[in-house]
Amino acid sequence: MNTRTFLIAALCAVLLSVLSPPAAGESWLPTVDNDSRYPPGLPAAQRAKVLASLDALLPAVRAALDTQGVRFQAQRSFADEPQLPQGPWPLNLEVGGYEQQADGTFEGEYATSITFFVNDLGPLLHIALDEPRIWLLKEDARKRDGHTIPFGHFGLLSKGGVVPFKAVSKEEFARRVTAWATRRKDAKTLAQINADLAALTPAQRAEPMRLPPAFSLETSRPWPGLNGGGRPVVDIDPAYFDPTKRDVPQVLLLMGSVTRNHERATRRLQQFWKTLDYEGMRALLR
Repeated sequence: MNTRTFLIAALCAVLLSVLSPPAAGESWLPTVDNDSRYPPGLPAAQRAKVLASLDALLPAVRAALDTQGVRFQAQRSFADEPQLPQGPWPLNLEVGGYEQQADGTFEGEYATSITFFVNDLGPLLHIALDEPRIWLLKEDARKRDGHTIPFGHFGLLSKGGVVPFKAVSKEEFARRVTAWATRRKDAKTLAQINADLAALTPAQRAEPMRLPPAFSLETSRPWPGLNGGGRPVVDIDPAYFDPTKRDVPQVLLLMGSVTRNHERATRRLQQFWKTLDYEGMRALLR
């Protein structure tokens, strides 16, 4: 082989290595931890163990993701404090995908973002009243086809398919708002609550309470009435959670999105939702 032929062959080898998609072993960057926040009450010596509980989710995620022309990286982190006192530690596992560009390099920001909210009901619940606590369900708990983020996805996996919250009746809702209005000495609201309750039959009082989306008694009009809302008022069900297993996944929310103008990433994410082993992931919940 003469010098010219050697140089051409070497140049072709370099170009091929740059333009080819990453090999299987290069499709996943090392997992990183974001330890900038952690829930109060979790001892420092236990943080690494709790974060490591997220690793059990990764095999199913890797198996469902097409890695052609993309590099993925998982990031483990803590979420805010538990929504339920003495509940399991809330965690987040984010899987981001860096798309490969025409020149063989990879973009510097995620085009794909898949987040697993572990023991973290924050994306699902909205506080309608802080004390006494009233939760408002702000999403449908089942998988939905509509997307607030381009080609996003939202879903809930729970033990045995049982949701970790329960409906609050109209009568119970009125009782809690009465306690709130009494502290504020709001005679007008108290009178309206009593009048609305008196107009209901016992069966109607036992019906689930519903409120307008994102309603808050602190910022909206004080008394919404007992009819006409669209979102269920709920309590987190303590019977669902095992307080002796605070360091393992017990409930899982899934959300994904793709930034605009990434058709390949969009198709990949759509296929991911079809391929993911949901029952296998549900089996990891304890």
